[in-house]
Amino acid sequence: MYAKIAGTGFTEVDKFVATAIKEMQKTHGLPKQKVVVGKTGDGRAFFINEYPARKTYSQWERVAYIQLPNAVAFIVLSSRDEADYKKDAPRAARDPEIFRLHGTERRKEGRVAQLREL
Repeated sequence: MYAKIAGTGFTEVDKFVATAIKEMQKTHGLPKQKVVVGKTGDGRAFFINEYPARKTYSQWERVAYIQLPNAVAFIVLSSRDEADYKKDAPRAARDPEIFRLHGTERRKEGRVAQLREL
């Protein structure tokens, strides 16, 4: 399992996912879209797509996509076989729910304090 931020050219989750699906369609086929939909620990919307293994790609993957301010985060569970995937998939659905963007409130509070000093 790993997490990444999409490239700087992607600030909207739906556009990033559409591009990712288009690029992966040849090896992955079409995913099962939005198999889980929810909110992160700090209230941000997320959804999970499922990419079953194919003849051309042996990994089983589940990807959570999270809309951030001006960015897109994604968390990937990648399993070598279906048994491991089925064992780990429920955890992958819980991880976005506990996701929080750390430091946001502190930065906002700091800016307010700086403005008050001016």
